[in-house]
Amino acid sequence: MEDEVRVVRLDAELRRITGLGKSARKQLLRAGRFPQPLFLSPRARGWSLASLKKWIADRETEGPHAAQLDREAIEKVRAEQLYTRKVRRIAGEERNATPFPVQKRKKSAP
Repeated sequence: MEDEVRVVRLDAELRRITGLGKSARKQLLRAGRFPQPLFLSPRARGWSLASLKKWIADRETEGPHAAQLDREAIEKVRAEQLYTRKVRRIAGEERNATPFPVQKRKKSAP
């Protein structure tokens, strides 16, 4: 049965197939350098074995430059995330800022 689709869900099996740990796969997924998962239910997802095999074959054709391309893509995503956090922090500070300066109350003398 070659038409059969096999879904890989277990972390240990993904590690065995790809050679990558969970955090490395997550970083590559965010950078667009790892196959997207199949959403099997609201809380369950997996990867088709065919997409993982294709990803491995693509890495073989990229040769030694694959790791460098991964690093560049991951650094780009990290820079975008830092920029987004900075913008959100600035926007949050502006949103919470009062239009008038807040005066501190003077402590009354005992």
